[in-house]
Amino acid sequence: MVRSGRRERLHGLRHLQRWIKIDRCGRRTSMKSRALPQHIYHMAEASNWASIQARGLLPASHLLAKAGLSGVARRRLEREQRLEHTALPSGVSIRDQTRMPAKALKACLVGLRPMHWYALLNARVFFWLDLRRLNALLGACRQRPQVVLTLDACRVIDAYREFAAVTPINSGHARRRPGRRGAATFVPYDSWLEFGWASEAKALGIRERNRSHRPVELTIAAAVPDVMRYVVATQELAADEQFDPCCPRTLQSAYPT
Repeated sequence: MVRSGRRERLHGLRHLQRWIKIDRCGRRTSMKSRALPQHIYHMAEASNWASIQARGLLPASHLLAKAGLSGVARRRLEREQRLEHTALPSGVSIRDQTRMPAKALKACLVGLRPMHWYALLNARVFFWLDLRRLNALLGACRQRPQVVLTLDACRVIDAYREFAAVTPINSGHARRRPGRRGAATFVPYDSWLEFGWASEAKALGIRERNRSHRPVELTIAAAVPDVMRYVVATQELAADEQFDPCCPRTLQSAYPT
């Protein structure tokens, strides 16, 4: 009987261990949940590199404010589609939004108008989790040199957890039959760890994504002024150059954390 009871307890413990794990960022979570990869990536205009080193990563809305823009001039850049790459009076640049036309957004937004979607994105700092998508964006920016920052995902989450959210889609792309999206597309990180994409599905009225569906973006709804503390490598890319995280030049460019 003692042996039988011990076997039952061990079986119960093994069952628990199958379903509970510690994620890479130190939080206990369901085995069905998924942790972020070790590294995340941010791509910036090379012309913004000096500003990033001095002030960190700032959402577009913050960049517009620091450039002294207000009224109609700011509204056009913050709440309307940007049709071209724009250099601000402060010297930094913000990208175009040619892949996010208002007409396409009207067809897929839930509970928001296009102006709200633009504002929502402009209030966030974005990180890529998928190198294939990062290199696709590099292709779209091929006429201008870029800088790619490789960051320690756990350290970013530890510092900005309350502002962190993940998305199941490329939120800045709305062409070719875009899927439904809205404020719920940005799933708080802790909610995603615990419940997957349930909150997105409920709010948008869509079928819940499988828990194995990997996030496309990590977003921080705040400025990240101390971003250089979390950078493990940087790489400046010439026009038309692809990013390779295994490139020796990347490792040689690493900044101390």
